[in-house]
Amino acid sequence: MDQNENPTSRWTTDPGAIPGEPYDYLDIPIGEEGEIGEAKAVIVEIETPGGSRWEARAFGGRFLGMFETAEQARTAAEAYVAVHGATSKMSMGVIWRSSGN
Repeated sequence: MDQNENPTSRWTTDPGAIPGEPYDYLDIPIGEEGEIGEAKAVIVEIETPGGSRWEARAFGGRFLGMFETAEQARTAAEAYVAVHGATSKMSMGVIWRSSGN
């Protein structure tokens, strides 16, 4: 993630994520033992020959787009959740597998 980008407090970053794995989680509950619950959307860094791009995916693995910055991807995810609500959520493992990994 670009060190100059600071996600809003709605986002939880997984510092151990590697490119190709979700690393930003929208509105995710964190348990007392640090376990990750179900998020409304995720951001995945994708390495390309031209540099990194950021993919936004909503609950259920719905692809929202590929963006030049993580901030653009976060904005798209937040807008999608604002319109479509948060009644459907899915574990990050399912979203990650849905992205072709």
